[in-house]
Amino acid sequence: LVNLYGHFGTDVEENIKVGKKQIDFLAAIGGKWYNCQHGGDFGDGGPLERPTNPEVLDKICAIADTLGAYAKEKGVTLCFHPHYGTCVFWESDIDYLMAHTDPRYVSFCIDTAHTTLAGMSPVELIKKVGPRLAYMHLKDVDTYALKTAEGADKMGTFRALGHGTIDFPAVKAALEEIGYDGILCVELDRPEVGNFHSAEISRIYIRDVLDI
Repeated sequence: LVNLYGHFGTDVEENIKVGKKQIDFLAAIGGKWYNCQHGGDFGDGGPLERPTNPEVLDKICAIADTLGAYAKEKGVTLCFHPHYGTCVFWESDIDYLMAHTDPRYVSFCIDTAHTTLAGMSPVELIKKVGPRLAYMHLKDVDTYALKTAEGADKMGTFRALGHGTIDFPAVKAALEEIGYDGILCVELDRPEVGNFHSAEISRIYIRDVLDI
């Protein structure tokens, strides 16, 4: 494994305790990145899409800062992942997290698809995060299907690379502009046909279009 994934709730002490165990395991097997996000549970059964909530974000920032410092001691980089249906999704959420976490300890994992769902340009977000970008998720989005999707079905508009409308050559150029030289992780939550087929499509796109 190159990375391990963690999901945070709003119990700061408990999440730090669990996160340290996960980081210990990751360091023991030689992993270098601890990708993490808010787990999406606001505790009230409300809608997935919420306005920026500093009260919840402050707890996430405290967890991320503490675990980020702990991870650094272990040779692991903590990468926070903005994600649909969580308290860190909109650009204002990301801005808040960037302003209230220590850049020495908290880096970011940007996802081209979730960024698009939030109405942001992946290219501009890459440039904004800049040197704090430490991990990258690549997946495409059919923005035509997205126009009529609601709630969690919005993630059903994700596609294999080249089967959506994201400008990946521009994404590649932005990554080169900021000097990014890390992992490019191709993801797809809901493959159109099957996992192997989608991976094959994305691999051909990476090779033949992006020349990677």
